Amino acid sequence: MPSRSFPRFKELVSSDRQSIERLTAAFPPYSDYTFASLLSWNTGSAVEWSVLRDNLAVRFNGYVPDQLPFYSLLGTTEVDAAVAELLALGAGADGDSALRLVPAVVVEQINDRGRYRIEEDPDHHDYVFRTSDLVDCAGAGFAAKRKRVNRFLRSHGRATHVATLDLADHQTARDMVAVFAAWEQSRSLEREHTGDELDAIQRLLRSAPDLDLIGVGVFVEGGLKAFSILEVSGDFGVAHFEKADVSYVGIFPFLKQQVATKLRELGCEFVNYEQDLGLPGLRREKRSWRPALYLKKYVVSPAPAF
Repeated sequence: MPSRSFPRFKELVSSDRQSIERLTAAFPPYSDYTFASLLSWNTGSAVEWSVLRDNLAVRFNGYVPDQLPFYSLLGTTEVDAAVAELLALGAGADGDSALRLVPAVVVEQINDRGRYRIEEDPDHHDYVFRTSDLVDCAGAGFAAKRKRVNRFLRSHGRATHVATLDLADHQTARDMVAVFAAWEQSRSLEREHTGDELDAIQRLLRSAPDLDLIGVGVFVEGGLKAFSILEVSGDFGVAHFEKADVSYVGIFPFLKQQVATKLRELGCEFVNYEQDLGLPGLRREKRSWRPALYLKKYVVSPAPAF
């Protein structure tokens, strides 16, 4: 693969799916590395990739405002050499000299640990939940969730139905953008702060015919009021985007319950709801759903010289 062999990197495009998934298939579905996630967030040609010693190397353009571009790695082949080569490339580039979003499965393969500073990065750990927990919402730990779901059903249950969405349908896409706008308004958010996420959603919808995505929608009185966009990877579902018109109180927990129901029907034991990015409100919300486990990620940088 001369055009995408290290140290050359190429922009990620839809036709790269098979090559990327060959490199990621053996590993848990870390949210940053699923093909749907890579493609959707490739706004402004922000994602580039390469093959480094039969591992996937990725150049990200930053996940948060003002973040420098950085490199990351997924794979378990000759990891010490791959890390050293990627760090050397980063040190010579106009970006971050550390490797970020490095999955635990990679870090576990680093033998020469004295050469590196390896730091856990909890802001980017993926939250993984058992679908059965989200469906059943059993026990005292889920009492608040049951209460909100029941409130939604008391107010809107007779007018509500849940359906699988055709993500390639143009009217469905327009309806989802309308839900996104209602969510923005309810959170008093400006498009300048949410535009990248909307671009990522629209990019994913445009690529839906080429991807194995699932759309789950909650309709009230015939209108779409909440949606989730997911993919299935083995016994995991990965929830990439969820939005709802929260003027319908309790609709978010109801949506999560319905998503988990759909995934359990498809044989998924777990659902990955991705990271919290260190945002306090998002962290509280995700932890309140009682995660079963985390897919951990790390920052790897050269050890300081003494």
